[in-house]
Amino acid sequence: MTRGPARIGENDPATPPENGERVVRHLKRGRLIVVPHRAHGVVGVEGSPCVVGVIGQFIEAGSAERLDTGCGERMPPVPFVLSAG
Repeated sequence: MTRGPARIGENDPATPPENGERVVRHLKRGRLIVVPHRAHGVVGVEGSPCVVGVIGQFIEAGSAERLDTGCGERMPPVPFVLSAG
């Protein structure tokens, strides 16, 4: 069983928060982190101080129990884009 956090975007059509809630119930010491204004993945926030900081906290502590994830709540929405070109 994993001990890590499960991270899901609030607007994720592939893995909606309700599914994450069902999964995390079966993870020993699991924690669901729902990131507002996000969908599936970390597009637009790769390398952000928030994402890097939370990952660093998890690695340092070896646990998801006391992660400070408040920065995720303050991240602005990612712009909607129809094509990359």
